[in-house]
Amino acid sequence: MPPGFEFYEHPVDARIVLRKKLKSKITDDEVSIIDQGMKQPETVKDYLLDRDKESIFVYQTGHTEADIFCAKELCHLIQQYNAKLRFRKTDENNVSSAALLPPEPLLHYGWITLKTSPHLGDLAQKFCYHIDKGSLLEFWIEGKEELVIN
Repeated sequence: MPPGFEFYEHPVDARIVLRKKLKSKITDDEVSIIDQGMKQPETVKDYLLDRDKESIFVYQTGHTEADIFCAKELCHLIQQYNAKLRFRKTDENNVSSAALLPPEPLLHYGWITLKTSPHLGDLAQKFCYHIDKGSLLEFWIEGKEELVIN
């Protein structure tokens, strides 16, 4: 492997690519905070966490083993994940924001800001519980949508 590069698996479709190592503002401790938020209380068993330069993404599968009709040990090989929540560092003072990517009919809005706080743990505790529930949309702050540019 060339120096400064890494293998990366895309959470959505499991494609594996070679890319330049990512320099991220996000620390392992911050990823751990979000992981703990997903486990306390356990709301979703099958989720993935990923990070980019300034954000932590929570991906959730829309399927269960019963939906897929496959052997339990093989289900993870065909799972598809979708981004549901994003926690982003907004500045160097560790102020973070939480945003959700709404379901398909509302997708044209892009990421919807839910709340900004200097405490990532508070955001995780408040929003991770709602990731698989319609109640997550109740936190929508009207007029705080961001365009998704692919």
